[in-house]
Amino acid sequence: MTQQSSNKKHKNKNRERKNEAYSITSKLYHFLQSHPDSIIFKKLSGGKTGDYTTGDDEIRLDYRKEIIPTLIHEFIHHLYPALCESKVIAKEIHVMAIISPRQCINILRALASCVQISRN
Repeated sequence: MTQQSSNKKHKNKNRERKNEAYSITSKLYHFLQSHPDSIIFKKLSGGKTGDYTTGDDEIRLDYRKEIIPTLIHEFIHHLYPALCESKVIAKEIHVMAIISPRQCINILRALASCVQISRN
């Protein structure tokens, strides 16, 4: 393989990963708008920062922890229920590495409009 074809392959892979990260944040934004009762802030035990159970469409976030990375992580579980934890973590790290301030602001605005506090 030549250096030029290797560089082109690397650029295409980076573009694909950036597009996937954009797709995840875009879908998250729309999920927050269309499922306003799906985000619950509560104290979670056992060192958990968040929780998602496949099928219930509820994302529980520990409000004392890192909200944006945890929200993205749990939403990836929602998007890809069959994905193993290590691959979810890899996707979360990638999204967090390229997310823009504007994307964070939009997600926070959507989150603020739909969050509910658990009474449990």
